[in-house]
Amino acid sequence: MQPRKRLKTILAALCIGFSTLYAQEMSWLDEIMNLPAIAVPIVQYAPETQWVFGGAAQGYFKCANQRKTSVIQLNGAYSLARQWYIKTKGNIYFGNTHNWQIAYEAGYRNYPDTWYETGNDFLIKDGTSFISRRFNLNLQPQYYISDNWSVGLNLNVYTETTTLKDPLNSARSAYMGIGGTIQYDSRDITFYPNSGVFFSLSCSDYEPLNSNFGRMAYLTADLRHFISIYKSLVFAWQCKIQGAWGGKRLPYSLLPTLGGEDLLRGLRANMYKDNTLWALQGELRFPIYSIVHGTAFAGMGDVYDIHNWQWAAPKVGYGIGLRVSINKAKVNLRADVARSNLDNRWNTIDAYSFYLTATEAF
Repeated sequence: MQPRKRLKTILAALCIGFSTLYAQEMSWLDEIMNLPAIAVPIVQYAPETQWVFGGAAQGYFKCANQRKTSVIQLNGAYSLARQWYIKTKGNIYFGNTHNWQIAYEAGYRNYPDTWYETGNDFLIKDGTSFISRRFNLNLQPQYYISDNWSVGLNLNVYTETTTLKDPLNSARSAYMGIGGTIQYDSRDITFYPNSGVFFSLSCSDYEPLNSNFGRMAYLTADLRHFISIYKSLVFAWQCKIQGAWGGKRLPYSLLPTLGGEDLLRGLRANMYKDNTLWALQGELRFPIYSIVHGTAFAGMGDVYDIHNWQWAAPKVGYGIGLRVSINKAKVNLRADVARSNLDNRWNTIDAYSFYLTATEAF
């Protein structure tokens, strides 16, 4: 065989070989993407929790005659600060001639945590250690009055025991809440939308089941807009307002809070709490390769005492992240690194927060 023909034969064989391997890889990837359930690790780092390790499992399905995908989630984690939690949440869409949705969340946590003075002073505060043992249940049955609009009930049960270093210095709170919710949802996909609008407004009356705390009204307004710029290049933004108002002292854990893995990533959770909150955050989501996407995000917000309004510089969180699609419902493995404008250090890990989970911030 002539050298030129031999070279062509070798190149053809290599092309066939690589094509076969690529097809096998894509076949294996398609099998993974079609799985109705997934399990992923949870890894986080923040100064207030130290390292957190755990896992999350999620199942996906469509009920008969439904275009939206239902999801049930279960996750739990343990931190090096001896904090642990377990919780489940989900959205189930069902119905034949009439469409319904049930959204629920339930969980228990045993959390050595840090209590900070409420307010919006622009500085890193000193806190007091306490232990929180909390159970919560939220149930929202909703009825669709059109393709995108739904109305329903908002039902809540909440109990908590908080203990300071002195075991005798503890407080117990228990609430039952009932209210209403209205929701608009035109997103093309629930979990990682390319376009559409989501709006939710809920208001509940919380009645105390013991005499330690007072009656409370709780309001949450959440607006999200997803704008497709070009193919998989998407700009998403969220505006959120919360209020917890009552005449008597309110449970610390129920006060609106900035920070954590969802609302203003990079800001320490619990450091900024009060009876009124606003936050605005945005993300630019862009493709990298195949099932891998990137994101750059930033947000700002603050908390206020509605009875004693005081202005302070807004709190800002910002960072970057990676997304890896793990099924065709566009559920992603999320990895983010973030920081805030409260800490101007760049060479210490305590100035950063890290998040690895399977749910989007919004």
